[in-house]
Amino acid sequence: MASQTLLIDCLTRERRLALLEDGALVDLRIERPDAGARAGDIMLGRIKSVVPGIGGAFVDVGDGRDGFLPLGEGKSDPSLTEGAAVMVQVRNAAMAEKGARLTTSLSLTGFYAVYTPGKPGINVSRKGADPELATRFQDAGREVCGSEDGAIVR
Repeated sequence: MASQTLLIDCLTRERRLALLEDGALVDLRIERPDAGARAGDIMLGRIKSVVPGIGGAFVDVGDGRDGFLPLGEGKSDPSLTEGAAVMVQVRNAAMAEKGARLTTSLSLTGFYAVYTPGKPGINVSRKGADPELATRFQDAGREVCGSEDGAIVR
């Protein structure tokens, strides 16, 4: 089994986390408090306004600029009304005067897999996978995710 080491630097306002496996860097995270929401961030937002004319809703995600959630992303959910809380993930970070582009289709990306809550199905990357190994990954994924969630195994 590989030895893992987590290094954390929080002496300045910027926080840095590095994950090492057997001395080799496998993941690096840098958090800047004033940077705003980044692509992939998941947060609880509050709907400020629903604008059917542009097919979306503006969502307060706490970084000073309201993010944009396309109405189709909300799965035509009637609970998407002004003031409602909604769990969103940033697809595209905010730029200049525009807020972040948001989605309600959440996914958690890891090194070997992408977990997709609420999207059933286990998919295995076709790149370099042999059929027997792919079947084993699918069986293991179904066992872990259950029938409501899914995953993409890399």
